[in-house]
Amino acid sequence: MFFSTTLIGAAVVAVSTAYTYTPPIKPVYNETYCTDNSTVEFPGIIPLSEMPAIFSDPSGTQNPEDYVQIRNTAMLYSLHMDGKNFDLGDLFTENVVANLSQGPVITGLVPLQIALQASLAAVTSHHDLGTQYIDIADSGCTAVSITYFHASLLGVGPSYGQIVYALGQYQDNWVKQSAGWRIANRNLVYMAPFIGNASIVEG
Repeated sequence: MFFSTTLIGAAVVAVSTAYTYTPPIKPVYNETYCTDNSTVEFPGIIPLSEMPAIFSDPSGTQNPEDYVQIRNTAMLYSLHMDGKNFDLGDLFTENVVANLSQGPVITGLVPLQIALQASLAAVTSHHDLGTQYIDIADSGCTAVSITYFHASLLGVGPSYGQIVYALGQYQDNWVKQSAGWRIANRNLVYMAPFIGNASIVEG
């Protein structure tokens, strides 16, 4: 009886030891201080065929919170466009430079807001943002992101019931400011011709 009890006690100790939980050690990231006037040179469009080689290292060495902030900020674009709220200071810098693939390159937040508002004036919209890759520079103050989009533009009034689809990428350069991450440069790259009646966008 004593022998059996001892074995049972040892087994309990062994089981208890095996299932002892040790909390993981959280990594410590150096706080990055960036100036609000951080700038990045307006880039050319990155060819799709070159992206796998350019973004071949998925191991991020920066604070994971920065990736989350960039991703969440990028998602605001859909909410702004579909809600027709064109106050975009929480997404772009004041001196943003944007190539929307149609018309001249736009410089400045206010001109960009006016252009986007005009482009959606005759339709309602549904923007889906999908595949995304974020690459934060070693400095922790700038980043590049590629975000796929599928935009559905729905006719209103005389064009009700008609729809046009746009497929492409947002190629963005980011800077980290005191208010958070903001897009300093945007290239809108269409990956296919418009599908549907594109004339409804013109009203």
